[in-house]
Amino acid sequence: MEPREPSYTDKPRPQSVLDFVTEDEVETPVPERARPRGLPFGISRQHLVASTIILAVLLIALGIGLGIYASSHQNRIYGGVSVAGVDLGGKTRSQARAALDPVLTEFLQQPLVLTSGADTFEIDPVTAGIAFDVDATVERAYSYGRSGNVAGRFARWSRALLHGSEITPVLAIDRAALDAALSNVASDVITPPVNAAIVVAGEAGPAIATEWPGTGVDLTETRHLVAHHFTTLSTESVPIVLVDLLPEIRRADLETGLATAQAVITDGFLIRGPDQRVWQLDRDDLRRLMRFAPEDGALSIDQDAIDELVALLAVAIDREAVNATVFVNSDEEVRVRRSVDARLVDQAASVEILLAALRGGAGEATLVFEESPATIQSETAEAAASRIESLVEDGLGLDWGEGSERLTRRELLAALTIAIDPEAEEPFTIGFDRTVLTAVIEPIVTPLESEVRDARFRLVDGVVTVVEESRTGVAVDLAGTVAAAQAAALAGDDSVDVLLVRTVPAVESADASSIQMNDLLAAGSTGLVSASDARKTNITIAATAIEGVMIAPGDSFSFLQTIGAVNEAAGYEIAYGMIYDSADGISPGPILGGGISQLATTLFQATFWSGLSIDERHAHPVWIEAYGLPPSGMVGLDAFVDIRPGGTHDFTFENSTDDWIVIETQVTGTMVNVTIRGTNPGWTVRAEEPAISQRVAVDDDDDELTIETPELPDGVERTVAAPVDGFTVMITRTVSRGGETVSEDDFQSSYAPSPGVVLRGAGD
Repeated sequence: MEPREPSYTDKPRPQSVLDFVTEDEVETPVPERARPRGLPFGISRQHLVASTIILAVLLIALGIGLGIYASSHQNRIYGGVSVAGVDLGGKTRSQARAALDPVLTEFLQQPLVLTSGADTFEIDPVTAGIAFDVDATVERAYSYGRSGNVAGRFARWSRALLHGSEITPVLAIDRAALDAALSNVASDVITPPVNAAIVVAGEAGPAIATEWPGTGVDLTETRHLVAHHFTTLSTESVPIVLVDLLPEIRRADLETGLATAQAVITDGFLIRGPDQRVWQLDRDDLRRLMRFAPEDGALSIDQDAIDELVALLAVAIDREAVNATVFVNSDEEVRVRRSVDARLVDQAASVEILLAALRGGAGEATLVFEESPATIQSETAEAAASRIESLVEDGLGLDWGEGSERLTRRELLAALTIAIDPEAEEPFTIGFDRTVLTAVIEPIVTPLESEVRDARFRLVDGVVTVVEESRTGVAVDLAGTVAAAQAAALAGDDSVDVLLVRTVPAVESADASSIQMNDLLAAGSTGLVSASDARKTNITIAATAIEGVMIAPGDSFSFLQTIGAVNEAAGYEIAYGMIYDSADGISPGPILGGGISQLATTLFQATFWSGLSIDERHAHPVWIEAYGLPPSGMVGLDAFVDIRPGGTHDFTFENSTDDWIVIETQVTGTMVNVTIRGTNPGWTVRAEEPAISQRVAVDDDDDELTIETPELPDGVERTVAAPVDGFTVMITRTVSRGGETVSEDDFQSSYAPSPGVVLRGAGD
């Protein structure tokens, strides 16, 4: 018997590839007959010998013919052999491969059609892992008739020549790819079986849903049909082999479980909590919570779901303790926020109770929880609120003898403080904020304050006259008053006294009668011979303001403060004087009030010779020789004041004696006289000769400075300052008493050279 030839090749051959095998015809050898002992039918031995010879000749001829046929097809496929309808007889292997490959390739390019009832599905053979092994197929065709004995090979050659012999092509299948393609199609065909189950739906309660068979695909048989389709190059579709899928659980298996389900699932289940709160689980909720074993319907409850349910309820129930407190609302009402006790659900115990109730078919269960009281209870807060109300209800009076005013309930509430200490025996500490009380009380008591004022005197016609009465000062001890008000409010008192501090003036108005100023301390004089009328007017107005001014012991005198504002309303006129500019310094020119610095210079000279302490003094930019004339003048004894509004250059001194002093002024047509009277302190005033240095001669080539001014008639010229050198001068003044030095002061002045100044009238 010739060996069976395989129908496909492995590449490599996976376990999942099916073997599809086509057997060549198999010859059964004829058993040898026993040799007869005699010749039947009267055949003579001669005939037998002749026949044998003829047969031998024929066999020899046949053998020779077969040898010639086999020799002619030594490298070719025997005649009549075909694959897939392609005649390969007489072709070499390469010729057969060239003829066969296009046919098999074209067949693989056609989609494989699978059917299931009226449904059809197409898959791509190549994607499904199906391929023809062309080389193995050609080798199978070439091997046809080349094995076995001579008679067998002759029989196959004859059959192929007379009737043809179709060789099955060798198929190579990737089983994993084919199964994947078939499974993808099967997903549209398969219907799984439905097991019987206990269900809870609607108003009917638990019931058994009947089982239902399903439909499956026999992949193995379907695979065989697909392989046969390709080995036979069939043009027909391949039916998907279906099998019935029986359910594993039947109705009868669940009868006992149904009875349990009907007993457990009622119309609903109630969960009770604190404060009479109730949660209800309906049938749908119970259905989600309960499980019935599919094999016998035994009841089980989803404990994870119960744990989650109890945890969710605990979120709504659990709470921290909230202490009661007292507050003032927007309507200025004292209110109590009531206490809340702490509450905590025992989730583990509650879950066990719910599980037991559900398993036993009970209709309800109560959650387990614990409560603990807040540290500060509502009653304690209400008592504190009542006390607060009693403290602020009628406000608090502020008394100061001559009058009174009352802090209102609103104002006390604004200052109210409530400190809370839950661990204290009295948790609420009531107070009133001093800062707030200060802000409330200060506007009430501030008008009560008045500054102490000393009496001011002026010598008028030789009589000490009171020009400003003395006044006792009143100050409020604000901090003390606030502290007293705070204590009174906490004590529930009706009112509190404002703490006032009174200050007696150092100089009383009545002191006027006791003041004596009989001694001449010093005098100063400067000339007015060349002064214009406007300049004389300005000096006279300023001298009137100073006339009779009295200065108490230890007090200071300010020239600018005493003369007041220099303006047209006061009667001042434009005249030649010195003008101060912060950028350019001091320069000559017409100015409202021009000439006032001459009065300041005269007062300075009287002050210098009186020995009084001089605090502020400024020299002119150039030396004016008229200021150095006797009886009080000396080189370097001048004083400049800045009479502009807000002027920065002043002349000030202090009454450094122990008694009152008075300034007296006199302006004549030719002189400005200033005297200082008081009580002789016993001082001796001595001034060294002026020490002049750093002299700078005026340039003779420089023209005089001509200044136009309205104080002179138009076109009239007047020389007001001769040419003068520049220099620096130092004067040392010594004040002594009884041979001891009281004070020693240096007065240094620096002057620039000046070519002289001429005024040119620009007036009417």
